[in-house]
Amino acid sequence: MRSLGRVLVERAAELCDARNYRHIALYGAGRHTVPIVRQPWQWHDVRVVAILDDVPRLASIRGVPVMSPNHLARFPHGSIHAIVVSSDSYEADIYARAISNPALAGIPILRIYGSPEAVRPTPTEVYARLVTKWGLTEADARWLAENRDERHDATLPMLPPERTELHLRRYEFAARYVAGRHVADAASGTGYGSSLLSTQGGAASVTGIDIDSRATDYASRRFGSQNTRFVNASATATGLPTDSLDIAVSFETVEHVEHAEGLIDEFARILRPGGTLILSTPNNAGLTRHHVHTFTQQSLSKLLSKSFTGIQWFGQWARLAPTASEVAAGIHPIESGDGPEYLIAVATPMK
Repeated sequence: MRSLGRVLVERAAELCDARNYRHIALYGAGRHTVPIVRQPWQWHDVRVVAILDDVPRLASIRGVPVMSPNHLARFPHGSIHAIVVSSDSYEADIYARAISNPALAGIPILRIYGSPEAVRPTPTEVYARLVTKWGLTEADARWLAENRDERHDATLPMLPPERTELHLRRYEFAARYVAGRHVADAASGTGYGSSLLSTQGGAASVTGIDIDSRATDYASRRFGSQNTRFVNASATATGLPTDSLDIAVSFETVEHVEHAEGLIDEFARILRPGGTLILSTPNNAGLTRHHVHTFTQQSLSKLLSKSFTGIQWFGQWARLAPTASEVAAGIHPIESGDGPEYLIAVATPMK
């Protein structure tokens, strides 16, 4: 089955064809862009002639030049018929920059995941939708709308569906390990994952830990229960008793933490002998404004091996996550970490 993301890209290509946008630029030079530089555009008689990146790191991708949006003027006026935002993670932010950039004025800006030519909703519109459709308070709606890239609630349609499924599938993967166990969810954010471990995984107890007090407040009110609680603390200094937990889950955390060794040491401390750490990180994705580390399977294995043993490796592929009819997990055992977009490690503390 084709992934939902692929279907949406094809719809964008069909729209370009229908509107006679024959020469386009893709805005975004990340992982999402690489596999769609040629297809499905060429099938619809559309050609990608440029790739835009705010801080270009490559000269070209698959033969297509990469440049700053401000350098698009090197093309003759009118020769770029449309710009397609090419990012599943940061589409809204890139779209906002594109429509406000004078260098791109007059060029149609299309979105793959949002409405193809939709105007970015105003905060008032977002708040109203969150409040009227999903029953949130004005304060929670405002906080979620303003922080949706960092504080995503996957039980609400805040991000493109493929991105939402990417997060949910990791927790569904971890849920297989937690039945009857006492669990910590480090960097639990809005708490939806902790709730899934409790309700779907059948954990005996789940303690969600996050450094953002606003996040733990939201999580406590929305997802707190008799066996699911949330603590405002750093994942590197949880305050939890030594040898007190069976499972520690931490998704997309280690790359954000300056002292990554301290994070792993803390997981080893709070886990009982024979316990399990389930951890994920982007696979060799490079540094960003939020990521202070970038890990390969080799470098992550080196970090984990100081305190953990028996490491099992799994890979996650975003493109394989949701499909048009049946959503597949998109997570598979791996030997080499060269292929997957995200690495998932399952390990036991050395005790």
